[in-house]
Parts: sequence; C-alpha cells; structure tokens
Amino acid sequence: LGSSAKKLFDSRPHVSAWVADITARPAWAKVIAMQKS
Repeated sequence: LGSSAKKLFDSRPHVSAWVADITARPAWAKVIAMQKS
C-alpha cells in the first residue's frame, strides 16, 4: 500500500485489522503475483 494509504489504515485499528486479514489471503497473493508479471 502507498504511504498515505498506509498511514490512513494504520490510524484506524479496525480498518488495519481488516486490511491485514484481506492481504493475508492466498487469493490476494495470487492477484499481487499476477500484477507483477
């Protein structure tokens, strides 16, 4: 995530937990891998 978005998410604990949950999913890792290729 970009630095401004990261700051926004980090300042909100529930949103930060939600983002951590989403980004830990295997499907999210596949999306990131597809974007890099």
